[in-house]
Amino acid sequence: MKHLITMRLALSRYGLLFAAALAAPAADWPAHMANNQRIGVTTEQLPDAALVEKWVFASPVPPQPAWHRQMRYDASNAKNGERSQRAYDSAFNLISVGSDVFIASSAEYAVICLDAGTGTEKWRFITEGPVRIAPSFANGNIYFGSDDGRAYCVNAATGAEVWRYSPAASPDTVIPHNLDFVSLTACRTGVLVQNGRAYAGFGFLPWDTAYLCALNADTGAEVFKKTFNTASKNGTITGAADFSTTENSLTFEGSMLALADNSRLFVPQGRMSPLSFDMNTGTAQGRMAGAGGSWVLVTPDNGRLAAGPAYGKQYDQAATRFVEDNAVTRTIVAAHDRAHALLVSGGLSFLFIENKVQAKNRSTAAVVWTKDAERASAMITGGTTLYVGMRNKVLCLNTADGSLLKSLPATGDVFCLALANGRLFASTTRGVIHCYGP
Repeated sequence: MKHLITMRLALSRYGLLFAAALAAPAADWPAHMANNQRIGVTTEQLPDAALVEKWVFASPVPPQPAWHRQMRYDASNAKNGERSQRAYDSAFNLISVGSDVFIASSAEYAVICLDAGTGTEKWRFITEGPVRIAPSFANGNIYFGSDDGRAYCVNAATGAEVWRYSPAASPDTVIPHNLDFVSLTACRTGVLVQNGRAYAGFGFLPWDTAYLCALNADTGAEVFKKTFNTASKNGTITGAADFSTTENSLTFEGSMLALADNSRLFVPQGRMSPLSFDMNTGTAQGRMAGAGGSWVLVTPDNGRLAAGPAYGKQYDQAATRFVEDNAVTRTIVAAHDRAHALLVSGGLSFLFIENKVQAKNRSTAAVVWTKDAERASAMITGGTTLYVGMRNKVLCLNTADGSLLKSLPATGDVFCLALANGRLFASTTRGVIHCYGP
């Protein structure tokens, strides 16, 4: 960052925030998944047998995740070796729109636009901190947030800035974190655009100020700004901390989601369960039942909010599982034991369970098929194909029976997948993006 107004070193309930950078992270699960419900499903069908690698983009610096590697020890539940519940940026998250690919770079502090046909760079927009969540596209513009404490809107064709916004008077107030600096109002939710508004969450520490903001998508003008963590921030001074469920001790981390009817906005919180907000006013409605995780989506069949993986006895469960909540009542309506990822498509639930991918009937919960998928870390569906990102490859599986249609080579753990306009994109923990096409 260019302007370091204030620097603080802080301890959190998650451990020391200032930590040495570690080696490349273990694969866990991806982030961006297609739309504001993040369903990870498209009807577009690729000719899988004919897919080949068309081009490769390699960053000079690999991704720099906000939180490195898996949890070594969960002190709250006395458990070792659990996967990270905040692994939303282990690869560069991306979207593809028309003839362009837009990449969120945590390494180069930028959004980078590539030609989808050739991989040639068209433009890049530099911020003052890592960009972790895939951009959103609307009305010819690209929207994204940065660890520098700001939300941005730039022209998708040229990369020219349209507007920028910070909810704080001093977004350049930073603390050291993973051999870098992060704003106390870091935007780690990305920017969600819906119904003419751009929504973004800001904040870093559960005891420091956090904001949920709605902006005019065209102008960046503030529609509302809700302030949270007031009591928990005061509690660090007075010793009377109030970690309530709706207004305090909030940490906004991971891609936010919205119901299509413009009624509810959901914001992941890493190890804590996602929060529900009134989309029109920003009023906090409470946490979803269950626990946290950075794989979050709204199921396309019945509007459930699915989140996970969750661990530990303190969150009403003793083992790993994935939870589906009623999006309105915020109560658990289904749970998938030992699962650490979920996708719903065509009457089937697709699950990562330990080192396998499994398809279940949504109505009966009967297992339809199971296939080995060691280190599986991402999945999407296109038509009748399930694409599974793994270490050094992407599997193309028939959704009906799990049969292998094609195996595509990759470099690193495939953590993010996207499919659009006849092309499949895979982004890995090595900072490499592969484009496949016929």
